[in-house]
Parts: sequence; structure tokens; C-alpha cells
Amino acid sequence: MSEEIADLGSMDAEELLGRMEGGIYALLNSSEDYADLFRVAAALGIKDFVTAKLGHLDRDRLMILFEDGEQVLSLFIRHAVEKGLLEPGDDEEEE
Repeated sequence: MSEEIADLGSMDAEELLGRMEGGIYALLNSSEDYADLFRVAAALGIKDFVTAKLGHLDRDRLMILFEDGEQVLSLFIRHAVEKGLLEPGDDEEEE
């Protein structure tokens, strides 16, 4: 444990934030006790996507997206790539 703390001590803020993301993800996946929190985390990610990528769209464009779920998923995957959660091209493997 103290070795891990020493490793953290040599990291800059950006590296620490990346490590924190991974730690939260691992903790939420570590036990069924955290299943509800994992769902909250998923909802938080969806809310972030909707706000960041769809929040500026006008009503007509939003109505088009409601009719084309595949396009919304494509935008969602692109957002995940931009956030570094998927590698470019991972979406092609899913389709």
C-alpha cells in the first residue's frame, strides 16, 4: 500500500486524475453492493453526453435524433472516443 502511495506521489495532477477514474471504475465494479452506484455513474455519463453533444441542438434536430437511435449511438461512441474511453475504430467492431 505504501508503495502505491509513493507511486502516486510522483504523478502530476493529470496522471492522478486518470488514476482516480480507474480507481472509481474498479471500485464500482468490485462488488454487487455498488451496482446502484454503477448505474448512477452510467446515468451521469449519459447526462454528460446529452449536455455536451446534444444540448446545443434545436428542437427539429433533436426530433430527427429521436427517430434515429443508431445515429445517437454513433454520436455517443464518438463522444466516448473523444473522452479517451474507447479507441478510434472500436465502434466498427461493435456494429
